[in-house]
Amino acid sequence: MTATPLLEGRNIVKRYKLPRTNFGPRKVLTAVDGVSLTLGESEFLGLVGESGSGKSTMASILTGQTQPDSGDVFFRGERVNFRNRSGTRAFQQHVQMVFQDPYSSLDPRLTVGQSLTEPLRSLGSDVDHAKRCREVIEAVGLTTAALERYPHAFSGGQRQRIAIARALAPRPSIIVADEPVSALDVSIQAQVLNLLLDLRAEFGLSIILIAHDLAVVEQVSDRVLVMQTGNVVEQGTPDEIFENPQHPYTRTLLSAVLNLEGEFPFEHLAPATADE
Repeated sequence: MTATPLLEGRNIVKRYKLPRTNFGPRKVLTAVDGVSLTLGESEFLGLVGESGSGKSTMASILTGQTQPDSGDVFFRGERVNFRNRSGTRAFQQHVQMVFQDPYSSLDPRLTVGQSLTEPLRSLGSDVDHAKRCREVIEAVGLTTAALERYPHAFSGGQRQRIAIARALAPRPSIIVADEPVSALDVSIQAQVLNLLLDLRAEFGLSIILIAHDLAVVEQVSDRVLVMQTGNVVEQGTPDEIFENPQHPYTRTLLSAVLNLEGEFPFEHLAPATADE
């Protein structure tokens, strides 16, 4: 008997009307075109594609920030009704997002502690906010002294750790990380990726990692989906994708991540200790 997926998207479609440029009908961009995917318990799923492939739109739909034009999202086998505000809030407690840019994802006017309590307040959580903030900031490798400081006092890698801590605060089952390392130096990227692996082990998280670079997901993912122009064109384990890519687009992405020595830049991930 097949286990029910923790999270599932079925035949997701999302279209956007483009700005009118003449007197004719407005053109429509299909960002996601009938995509289906599943995420299992404690699974690390990599979703890869170039800019415009639809991966970030899919992430926004899976976290309840964007409503699909058609198709459904299921959490633990139950359909999520995004038109119901209370239902969406309940779902979002279980599914949290980490955004690409740690510089813009944190409000510079708030201390780190205030930023971490934001999702707890918005979701109506009745946990001890101060205790929870201490737990999650230590879980990402920072000290509790960070809670009294402002974002400008931290490096890019440390800010991304703070953003991950904020996503952890509501005790989610799933984290969707949309390009979480693309704005960071390569050495810091490896630390953040290892941190996500550590958090999965510690909290039993399931993680969807959105990336444009196959090398980013190769070392950490249990399964990889490759998106092109709103469609999943290939999926499989990292070994299947990297050793025997079937689709021409996947082969193009793969050739783009090889370094000068013909090796992948994340062959050995750096320790997950906090960067300086």
